[in-house]
Order: sequence, then structure tokens, then C-alpha cells
Amino acid sequence: MNLKSTINSILFIFLSTTYANAQEDILNYGNSAKYAAHLFENKCYDLSAIEYERVVYLEPTDTLAKLRLV
Repeated sequence: MNLKSTINSILFIFLSTTYANAQEDILNYGNSAKYAAHLFENKCYDLSAIEYERVVYLEPTDTLAKLRLV
């Protein structure tokens, strides 16, 4: 194997794993619920309300999120 093919192989592996990790949805229900609770517990009520609205949108049956929105 020559140097050029080795470098190409390493580059391909690096880019493919980076692309796979970039596909993670950080605004999913679980992450949004944790972040909203964190904001609420730290008395950032305006910001937590925005995040709880997202939580209720993603999971309409979450009664705690609805309660904290009120």
C-alpha cells in the first residue's frame, strides 16, 4: 500500500465517522426535557418556557411540561 492510498483511507474513515456523529438530533424530546428542567430549576423561567413549549410539541402527553408552562 502506498502513502497516498493510506492517507485516503484514513481520511475516508475520519470523514465517515464525523458525518455519522453529526447526524445526532440534539433537539430531541429527551434532551429538550432535560434542558428545560435545568433552566426551570435555575429560575430561568422565560427560557424554560420556550424549551417546555418544544417539549410539549414533541410529546403532547408530557403533563409535567404542560404544568410548568402554566
